[in-house]
Amino acid sequence: IGSLFNNYLFYRSNTIPKALAIFGLISTVTFTLGSVAALLIDLPESAKMSLMFPLVLFELILGFYLAILGKKEKSI
Repeated sequence: IGSLFNNYLFYRSNTIPKALAIFGLISTVTFTLGSVAALLIDLPESAKMSLMFPLVLFELILGFYLAILGKKEKSI
């Protein structure tokens, strides 16, 4: 839930590009649904990893984006 809220704030604040924030929202929802599904039904390990991959990819891209370009500063 914290990651979903964090990505929503990224989307609203324009700190990162909208496309990256939307990808973060989608990947967080995918991971959350996959985690709940793994608790309810017996999923193979490959299915669990494939549901986690978009979130890992988002976190890596976000880290590189913030390290290289930094956050956008608003002018007063």
